[in-house]
Amino acid sequence: MKRHLLSAADLTLEDATLVLDTAEELEKVSERTIKKLPTLRGRTVVNLFFEDSTRTKTSFELAAKRLSADVINFSAKGSSVSKGESLKDTALTLQAMGADAVVNAKTCDAAAEVKKLTGGGAHGVLITAPSLEAFKQGVGMTRKRGTCVLTGLPPGEFPFPLFDVVLNCITVRGSLVGTRQDMAEALAFAAEGKVKADIELQPLSAINNVFDRLARGDVAARVVLEFPSA
Repeated sequence: MKRHLLSAADLTLEDATLVLDTAEELEKVSERTIKKLPTLRGRTVVNLFFEDSTRTKTSFELAAKRLSADVINFSAKGSSVSKGESLKDTALTLQAMGADAVVNAKTCDAAAEVKKLTGGGAHGVLITAPSLEAFKQGVGMTRKRGTCVLTGLPPGEFPFPLFDVVLNCITVRGSLVGTRQDMAEALAFAAEGKVKADIELQPLSAINNVFDRLARGDVAARVVLEFPSA
């Protein structure tokens, strides 16, 4: 069977039967207590972020860990990139450290790249970034009979890829704020030191400037307004 698949039309009858039989077996994984697969066990996934990020970074890290990969999150801020190192130099450095793949969502189709690297996409995808582009990438990198969970409510209309979702039997679940179990797992991640919140502190007097920045899309993470002490 072909390693990379771009269209169902490229499948032979034997290939299609193998895919469906395999999907039926993988569907049972969702019924396990521990919903983790060894697909990328022994491999290292490096996520490169050239912009400040909390939710997107956590989403990519969690998706890779669900597939049993070792994960390294790399931020341009505070690295040699800030003093002139090129992206190629950075990628070569990470390769020398043992990374199996590098996915830069800024310079490539992240969904297509994840599908290529995992041989079909992720079995489970969790998107916590309230961004239409992140929602699109999440559904796009979900493999056949996989599940994609979209948390949050970004502004605008989401162009849902109905044909792909139906054809590939993808389950899409939506949640405005998540469940109690989601909250418990998120707090557990924070307690283990796996989540770093990017917070910018501003005085209350700067509130108008903060709103202007929000309108321009210049706020990378969260701005916390500090009230003056009485």
